Amino acid sequence: MSTDRGKLGNFLAEVIQWRWDEFVKAETSHEFTGFEATVLALVRTCSEMKLGAIKLAIDRVDGKIETPVKIEYPKIFFTYPFATSVALEGGPEQAKRISSLKDEPKKEKPKEDTKKKDETLAVLSLRETLQKLADSPRQTVKLILDVKKMVEEAAEMAHELTEAEQQKVPMVKSVIAANLLKLANEQGNFEAITEVFDQIDGKLVETLRILGDDIYLTQYSETAPAGAIKNDDGVYMIQAPQAQSVWEDKLKAKGNSKR
Repeated sequence: MSTDRGKLGNFLAEVIQWRWDEFVKAETSHEFTGFEATVLALVRTCSEMKLGAIKLAIDRVDGKIETPVKIEYPKIFFTYPFATSVALEGGPEQAKRISSLKDEPKKEKPKEDTKKKDETLAVLSLRETLQKLADSPRQTVKLILDVKKMVEEAAEMAHELTEAEQQKVPMVKSVIAANLLKLANEQGNFEAITEVFDQIDGKLVETLRILGDDIYLTQYSETAPAGAIKNDDGVYMIQAPQAQSVWEDKLKAKGNSKR
């Protein structure tokens, strides 16, 4: 199925689903076009533990990992200098609702369909393959790369693989993922270790703080709302997220109007 990966990216997405022996044969075939040969060259470079090539392959197949950005605005608080008590959370109606929930029968957690999970392994993306391989025993990486080498040596000697050997041949995506993990785990390449973290856990959140002091608004009620706590001066106070959201929206709108 065509996507926005582009012509080379779509062919790369196809190649990673090949078995490694199919890829080895394709490397020496004259049936492929120039752009397809470029993709095959990228895969070969990935198999030689070149981190830049591996990152490029993952980005082109699965898209770049987005960096989450968190924007922090000055907070808004309501203070209650005349309050001597705090309202109950939810009042009596909340207590009734909680009581009724206790009587409801617990729903059983649906069982995972392991058969369905196994059937999807063959169509995993490159990033998903890396994540699955990272969850496997560490010797799996060595086994994949050993069989990869065996396939290449057999092709060089024009030796036909036995049926048992053919069943062990890894897919192209497994070879690429194994090379990244070997580069990180065995060679201790810091950039590769960082890449594994990013690919599996996602990139760290970047926090942008809007300068300004927190805002305190005085309320004159003698009862503070539920959730209010006393500050260092003994005055009840509570954060006002709804008022803060309105203020943030106004700041965003003002910023967009200046663009």
